[in-house]
Amino acid sequence: MINKNIGITPPTTTRHAQLRADEIQTATLIAVGRALAEGDDNARRLIDALEDLGTVSRDPAPGELDGALDDVAALARLDTAHVALSPADVRQLFEQAARALPGVVVELPRQREAGAA
Repeated sequence: MINKNIGITPPTTTRHAQLRADEIQTATLIAVGRALAEGDDNARRLIDALEDLGTVSRDPAPGELDGALDDVAALARLDTAHVALSPADVRQLFEQAARALPGVVVELPRQREAGAA
């Protein structure tokens, strides 16, 4: 079964190709919701950090946005984002990348081995 929660959005004249990973967004929102539900003290600190992020994101000074994001991530206990990929998912992404980035040669290891034989 092909994973519908990941995919590559082809480039346009105004942006590069993008990897879409819906599971990361879902996991992030769940983590924020859990952190808010932990109690008034943590909820207030997280809300304050989110408000600071909103303010900073309008016109950030160098490094200021990273600090605000780190504060929210720490309070919500967000880990490094990972998406589990099955072999079918990798093939799907490979095929989408080949269509989205014509002229870019991308090989999967098995293809490279077959070509050398």
